[in-house]
Amino acid sequence: IVGKKKINHDCYIYDLKWAGNKFDIKIGQHFRIVETIPTHDHPEGEEVVRKYTPISPCHKNEVIIR
Repeated sequence: IVGKKKINHDCYIYDLKWAGNKFDIKIGQHFRIVETIPTHDHPEGEEVVRKYTPISPCHKNEVIIR
């Protein structure tokens, strides 16, 4: 995350920087980030999935996260 801007009480615009490869996704398409994270109930790790929608051309890498 290289930048963050609050747009209302529960939404932010995040500016993301991707290591290496170009992030080639169009405005209106979606992508998912999947990570296994230890939690209280699952100390060995629980899969967490978050979906995001870009709001600018891929060279900017901005997404709204609610």
